[in-house]
Amino acid sequence: MRPATVLAAAGRLAWLAGSRRRRAVERLVPGRVLARRSLFPQANGFELTLTVPDDPDTVALLRVERDTDPAAALDSAIALARVHGAELRALLACFDDVVGLYPDRLSPWVAAPLTKTSVADLASRVSAWTTRRPVSVRVVPPGSVPPPSGGPLLHALTTRAVVLRAAPSHLIVTDEAGTTVYRGTDRIDLPD
Repeated sequence: MRPATVLAAAGRLAWLAGSRRRRAVERLVPGRVLARRSLFPQANGFELTLTVPDDPDTVALLRVERDTDPAAALDSAIALARVHGAELRALLACFDDVVGLYPDRLSPWVAAPLTKTSVADLASRVSAWTTRRPVSVRVVPPGSVPPPSGGPLLHALTTRAVVLRAAPSHLIVTDEAGTTVYRGTDRIDLPD
């Protein structure tokens, strides 16, 4: 028997054995469960992606392991999701053309033409959005990535990795020294 087959079977058994606890935790959830994921083989538990009823823009990520108190974990996950929702609204107040976000929620993908004027505009929007440096923003051509759809906006923006990586993009980094534009790993200078 192949080791991968044994590991897959053990993972399925762990998921089935924990399903009673998972269903009990799901009954505590005030919103809707969007996704379920087993933590096997790294840990004995599961992870749920949930909607937050009073914040339609965000999602909560609830991680429950063997010794976790589900009610306390749910409360802290929802509190953290509300913070993430406020951060998302602050981002969207500065960037109206966001088409994606890295899962860390700190690096947006923006649809904009790549010119010196648009890069200066993006740098000023970064300054209005955050004082953290360095900040990176990926720029894709307008229309190259369809707008996010379905479910909470934070979940829709952070689960688009395949679509975003397929689009041609440039990286704009704003730091203490100024703003730099990269194509791949090469620094480029934009024409006037």
